[in-house]
Amino acid sequence: MLQRIQSVYLLLAAICAGLCFPLPFWEGRAGIEGESVTVLSVDLQDNLILFEFTFFIGLTCFVNIFLFKNRPLQITISWLIITLSIILLTAIGYFILRVINTEGSLIDQSLRLGMALPVLIIIFLFLARKGIKKDEDLVRSADRLR
Repeated sequence: MLQRIQSVYLLLAAICAGLCFPLPFWEGRAGIEGESVTVLSVDLQDNLILFEFTFFIGLTCFVNIFLFKNRPLQITISWLIITLSIILLTAIGYFILRVINTEGSLIDQSLRLGMALPVLIIIFLFLARKGIKKDEDLVRSADRLR
């Protein structure tokens, strides 16, 4: 199970999804320099939609590890998780833009480490899908020899 490289990639994707929970995606400061400044952030603790998407992505990546006997289903679920991860990135961008448009005077803003994690999830899932496809092709070629 874990000796297959795609299982390692799926586990790394699940770990990246788990690391999204404590890390913010974006932080900014609003106000007038020298006066009261409020710190704004976009993270999973403030957005239930992002929280649920990330939890579902992490859980599905972890469950997908144990579907190693059904490779076509594993490939389909990997595509589903990739699609959900792209939707998650779009939703994060939407919430960041909503905060930026709501606050008129931003002093500074920056993307945080949490923003790279959904991209890493997508990369790991593409690598896992490639490994699963390679296993499936190997099994099909062995079936032809019989």
